[in-house]
Formats: sequence, structure tokens, C-alpha cells
Amino acid sequence: MRGKLIGKLSACVMVIVGVGIGVGSVDAGHPMPQGTSTTTISYDTTGPVSVSGDRDFSGVGPTDASVLVGADNVKIFNSVNGFGRRMIVGGVVGAHESLITHAFFKSDIDTDYFPGLVSGGALNLEFSTIQFDRPVTVDRSTAMLHVLWNADQVDVLDNFYIHLSNHHTLTDPFRDFGDFFGLLFFELPSPNFAIEQSDIVWTISGEGTDVLDVSVTFPYARLQSLEEQGQPVPVGLPAPHGFLEPFHFHVEYIVVDAMGDADADGDVDLGDVAGLQNCMGTAAPGGSPCRRLDTDPDDFVDALDITGVLDRMTGPK
Repeated sequence: MRGKLIGKLSACVMVIVGVGIGVGSVDAGHPMPQGTSTTTISYDTTGPVSVSGDRDFSGVGPTDASVLVGADNVKIFNSVNGFGRRMIVGGVVGAHESLITHAFFKSDIDTDYFPGLVSGGALNLEFSTIQFDRPVTVDRSTAMLHVLWNADQVDVLDNFYIHLSNHHTLTDPFRDFGDFFGLLFFELPSPNFAIEQSDIVWTISGEGTDVLDVSVTFPYARLQSLEEQGQPVPVGLPAPHGFLEPFHFHVEYIVVDAMGDADADGDVDLGDVAGLQNCMGTAAPGGSPCRRLDTDPDDFVDALDITGVLDRMTGPK
């Protein structure tokens, strides 16, 4: 019963922030993914297994997840500013940022996620060719793996988990930790968060352009509750490696509008203003060296972009 109560307090939130999100644009200030990207899950059984599928970014909740062909018990969706832990906190996604989430659910919560996965194996998640409407970078201090268990399954355990949600961050410090602590991150009776998990490896390519490729590799054991004590799991519950499997996990991270950062040094300063002068009056299609200064974006650098660059200045002005 206590597991069910905590589950209601700590489950992922589904917040709809716009119709057609991920296809259109919610706000001109937020970077928006366009079309679909490809999700690939790879792991080892008696040999390597790899399954892929394309999804857009219109997801806002479990009902939007669809089965990944070749992995019958895995359902997936992508989301932009519509689903994730950071959506619960509120106020921690900036004016020129977007929250990107890649979510995984079980089709049947009583069945294994990854049949035949070798003991001690790892999962590799790849999200490739994420096309944005403008150049972006990733704020690694916001990257998180969130894991969620089913309350009814947890309540059957002799030593049930108090927290149904676990959180694994990429970095220490984790951005906005103070906003998460006491709302989603708890220390009692034991922590439901683990900061800077070195065995969770994030690889990001394409930063500073409008196409990202993101991969996340972590031991399957990261899907074990931080409260797990090695207890036996009752027959009928999914526990292929000796601990209760979650029914949901997702990775989330913030992408930041890289417009204005002409020299790709991570800030917008006087050096970028000089770049603006060099690009003024020129076309700026995707792949153009002037693309980052087209802050509208309308594929052209003109007087309207001066204000956009100045508004984004973070260095000496």
C-alpha cells in the first residue's frame, strides 16, 4: 500500500504543452526537433541483438508509446517539452532550451524487457539523426536516466521499495539539484538518486549543428532499484537477473539554442558580434558557416538577427 502511495507522488508526469508538439513550434525561443529520429536498442544474448524504429517527438505519455518492431515487449516514444522529470519541477527549462526525452515502456509488465540478455550485460540506446530547426548544444549537467517500477508489483515484495522512482545523473553537480531535492530527489529512508554515474556513458555528436546523434550505454544492473537488498522475487514477476525489473525507464536532457555562438566556444560574446558583421546580408541555410547567426531563423542574416545575437550575449558586452 505504501508503495502505491509513493508511486502516485513520484511517477512521471505527462504534461501537454501544445498541439502537434515536436512537429510545429511551441515558442520561437525553444529549439524544436523536426520529423523523426531513429531509436536503436542493442544488447548481447547468445549473440548481439539490435532493433531500431523511427519516431517523431509528439509523445506526452504512455498511450503514445508504440511497439518497437523486433522487440515485442518494448514500446517507445520521444518527447519535446512534454514528458519527463524536469516537467514536474517546472521553471527549470530556459527560454532558449528544450527538454528532450526518449521513453521506454513494457507492452506486458509481467514479461521480461530483453529476453536472453546475458548476465552482467549492458544496454546501448542510440538516438540518431535528431533534426532540429536550428543549431543546438546539449547541457550534459541535465542528463538523467529515470527508472520507474509498478506499484502493484513492488507491493508483493517482502521488502518493498519505498521509492518507485530512481534517478541516475551524468554529472556532479547536477543542474537545478536544489529544485529537484525534496520534490523528486529524496534521501530518506534511503536515497532514490545517484549522482554522477561513471558507468553510464553518454556520447553526443553534432553539437553546434542542427543534427544531433545521442547514445547512452549502461549496465543492465542500473535497472535495479537503489533499495534492492537481494531478496527473492515471487514467481510470476519479471526478474530475469534476480531483481524486479521496472516497467518504464527514460533518458532526458536539455538542448540549448546555439544561435548567436558563431565561433562555437559555448557562449555569445563580442567575438560573435564580429562574426555577425562578416555574415550580414548573406544566406544562411543548414550547414552554412553563418547558420548560427540566423536567430530568426529565416535562412538569411540581416538586421533582425542583430537583436537576436545581442539578447543571447553571455560574455563581455
